This record gives sequence, C-alpha cells and structure tokens, in this order.
Amino acid sequence: MGPFQRALIYFKDWAFTLRCRLQFLFISKKISIISQSCLGGIIYHRLGMRFLSPTIDCYIDGEDFVKLLARPKHYMAIAPTEDKSQTSLRRYPVMVLEDIKIHCMHYDRFERAKECWDRRKTRIDFDNILVIFDSWNCHQDEHVMNEILAMPYRCLFISDIEAHKGLPNCLFLDGRYLTGQNAFPNPNPLGLSKDSYRRNVEKDYDLYGLLKKVIRKRN
Repeated sequence: MGPFQRALIYFKDWAFTLRCRLQFLFISKKISIISQSCLGGIIYHRLGMRFLSPTIDCYIDGEDFVKLLARPKHYMAIAPTEDKSQTSLRRYPVMVLEDIKIHCMHYDRFERAKECWDRRKTRIDFDNILVIFDSWNCHQDEHVMNEILAMPYRCLFISDIEAHKGLPNCLFLDGRYLTGQNAFPNPNPLGLSKDSYRRNVEKDYDLYGLLKKVIRKRN
C-alpha cells in the first residue's frame, strides 16, 4: 500500500469517526457498556468515550455472561485470579472470578489484564448499564439469550437467529454472512472490512444509529 492509499484510509477513518460522534453530540456518554465481546471496546474507541467498564478487549462465554449480569456487584467485588492452565493453552490470559472465566484475548500478560480490570471496574455506573452480546458467542442458545434479554438492562445484540429478526434492539445478520449452528459468522462481523478502516459490522449496518436508539430507551 502506497502513501496515498494510506492517507486516504486515514482520512476516511477520521470522517467516519466524526460522523459517528456527531450522532452522539447531545447524548450523555457516561454509560457503562458491559460487553460479551470486543464490540464494547470498538464502540468506546469510535465514539471517544471513557472506558466505564472493565470488559474492554475481553470475551465472556454465554452462560458466564448471564452469571455476571445477574450479580454484577458481587463479581466486581472479587479479586481476579489466573487460570494458568487455560492461559498456557490459549496463549492469552484467562481470568477467573469465582465461577466465571474472562478471556482477556487482547492482553499479553495476566498482570496487565488484571490491572486494567481492577481500575476500570471502579468506574461502573450500575444505574446506567448497556449490555452488548451476540448469538454466536452464546452458541446460538436461545435460552441463554432470552435470559439476558429478560434482565433489567438496555441491550443491543447481534444475532443470526431468524426469530430475532425485526426486534427493535437487534442487529440481524443477513445473507452477507455465512452462519450456522455453533458456527462463527464468516466474515467476522468484528473484523476489519476490505476498506480497512471500519469493522464489517460498522460497514454493513447502521450500528451507531441502532446504538443511539437503545441508549435513549428507558428501562
């Protein structure tokens, strides 16, 4: 890639980010995004928001995510420990909070992941939580997803399950993505798109328009 192409990508990224931030100009950004995947961190970065959640750059399995959401204050009071056997297998730190595991996929050391988790968990506004999750990280288990949707949180979720199509807080993956039972969507919705400055889910859908509606919704 030549310098002109790189400069064009940087400009397009700046312009897209500016458009996204203008959408949220008059919306309070003091919101704690408890996200099952890296999408929460992507949104925080794109909108220039302070990290008011410890789940940045982490992945949490569906059933563990339900436990975390059911008793967030309980789990946030627990000192994280490391599952060293899982860390050695996965090549990234795996953090343990009592009976749930936090996969710190974008950290190279447990100590760094723990330091970020402990610092950011003190910023959570438990009265202003937004939950983000998706069907494939819940293993297409509708029972798990319905448990999350029944909780007293504002939720935004991405799903490839036909029954969720048309729900006001759902970003439904259409035919552009190959999906299936226990299958990760192809292409990866959170992967960089071919234009290389947006994530696929940012390019193919109005993610921030939906996010704005969900944030404005009152429980």
